[in-house]
Amino acid sequence: MRTTRALIQLAAVTTAVVAALGPGAFRGFGAPHAQDANERVNKRADEHESPPLLLNDLTKQFLVDSSALPEFTFDFGESYAGLLPISSNTSDINRLWFWFVPSTNPAATDEILVFFDGGPGCSSCIGMFYENGPFLWQDGTLAPVQNPWAWTNLTNVMWIDQPVQTGYSTGIPTISTHEELADQFLGFWKNFVDTFGFHGADVYLAGQSYAGRYLSYIGCAMLDRKDTTYYNLQGTMFINALIADHTVQQHIGIVPYVDYWNIFLGLNDTFMDTIRYASRACGSDDYQNTHLVFPGNKTASRDLPSVGTYEYHGVERACGGLTHDIITALTALNPCFDITHISNYCPFLYSPIGVPTFIESLVDESEGLGRRAAAYSGPYLNRDDVKAALHAPPHKVWVECDQTGVSLYGNTITGRQPVREKLPRLIERSRRTIIVHGSLDMKVTVNGTLMALQGMHWGGARGFSSPPNETFYVPAFSERSVGSVAPRGISGRMITERGLTFVEVYGAGHEVPRYSPSGSYRHLEFLLGRVDSMSDDDPFTTDPN
Repeated sequence: MRTTRALIQLAAVTTAVVAALGPGAFRGFGAPHAQDANERVNKRADEHESPPLLLNDLTKQFLVDSSALPEFTFDFGESYAGLLPISSNTSDINRLWFWFVPSTNPAATDEILVFFDGGPGCSSCIGMFYENGPFLWQDGTLAPVQNPWAWTNLTNVMWIDQPVQTGYSTGIPTISTHEELADQFLGFWKNFVDTFGFHGADVYLAGQSYAGRYLSYIGCAMLDRKDTTYYNLQGTMFINALIADHTVQQHIGIVPYVDYWNIFLGLNDTFMDTIRYASRACGSDDYQNTHLVFPGNKTASRDLPSVGTYEYHGVERACGGLTHDIITALTALNPCFDITHISNYCPFLYSPIGVPTFIESLVDESEGLGRRAAAYSGPYLNRDDVKAALHAPPHKVWVECDQTGVSLYGNTITGRQPVREKLPRLIERSRRTIIVHGSLDMKVTVNGTLMALQGMHWGGARGFSSPPNETFYVPAFSERSVGSVAPRGISGRMITERGLTFVEVYGAGHEVPRYSPSGSYRHLEFLLGRVDSMSDDDPFTTDPN
């Protein structure tokens, strides 16, 4: 429950905003069918032993009636969803859709975390359904179950569909840069804070994959505003995040990666000899040898290898095609090869929110297995009754990811690599920054991320002074349920220096909370300052024992 001070503040803000804007000013922020859902939810709220945490005249139009969500047989708690504009103009057609779940944890009174997915243009419902939401509905399962590793057990969490046109979000994309993306999110965020009363709250950001770009630019934009009433950023967690050139984070280190894991990938000696030669001839080995060093190499050039082709047994080959050749060979051995978690095998499992999440791993999505997998079923989030319950626009076709529809003219969103400027500034101006990486991800490799970090200057030095050799430990836990299957014990390696923590998580893929929910829970406890170390065996802060 929020403190008396926070409740008084919320009531004062509600009164002031309504008085200033007039009744109905926020009416456009809501979604179709909200009135009937609110009546049902308010009736259920009246029957609860504890009153809703954040229900008031401004927030009630966003209140989700979980009993109206089909296939759910349990109440996962109070939540709010809907659209808010990206500016102070209440008629702005550009709006971002959010799903917000307040926490009952007393330690979460004056803090909130925002979770971003990547893409660009991937819905954060991926995280909500598969990873860290109050429920789990993973591939191959018949129905959702409660999630004992929900991040909402620790703090207030919002899942956001951004930029404009992502997921349920609406409008006409106008951005072409990450600076513009950050400005639009901050406009939305101000409206959210005014609506839900999180003025002065500690803000944390977390996200995965391409969200490495989002977090870096949005985080710095928040700090640049110097306005702790709305943008009181404290810490950030990057999960298998794109923080540098993809050439560095995947392509340059892909041959050593495959070499290390080939004990179960199973590529034959002839092919391995070919790609090892290519890695040497294309300059990738030299680059890794000079950039993946501890401490960071102050004299190493940031220029990427410029070799375009190489000759092998009289045949000229393109260096830029090496990763494609490797994925083609791996898919021949395992038709369901998943670049985001290399130990996954067939069959493709039914996915409640659309095609299997690893469909992008296929070499050609338009043929064969890709086309058949895409015909599995319509996404759960495109059902009319689901849209109504979540205050989503009824005519918006929800898709998991749309990389071409979220920026001006469908072009790639531009901006400098975070390691060049934004990420160091974020680390130096925040309490804590964590970079988490799953060891079985080949889309963004562990050594690729470390190479990027070893070339980055922050806190007065370049890179980490030594490799991440400290033990990452997940404490024991007693709960056993369908949703609590999770690792414990020694779960990875890590290092913390100058405000930055890097953690490699054993057995996890591109979406670390999906494969190591207990590990991600510990990461969040550390980000929030609930624990001082991730190397000891202190119990989870929410463990009833």
